[in-house]
Amino acid sequence: VFECYARVVGEGFRTRTRPERLAGTTLIVRVTSAALAHEVTLLRSEILERMTAELGPGAVTEIRTRVGALVDPG
Repeated sequence: VFECYARVVGEGFRTRTRPERLAGTTLIVRVTSAALAHEVTLLRSEILERMTAELGPGAVTEIRTRVGALVDPG
């Protein structure tokens, strides 16, 4: 799911957002600013459509954002 997210959002979002965890079918995404959180929210349906095309229906049905510093996965 995390790799799919990175592919479908493109380079611009990939460098400023990071999928943090999957809670059921909700993907929690860390973003660097409130403005970016709003942008991701506006594009949520498009991102979900692209993810559904790759992962199939029901894998991810919602995206929630959290504002904060991006932490490199360990």
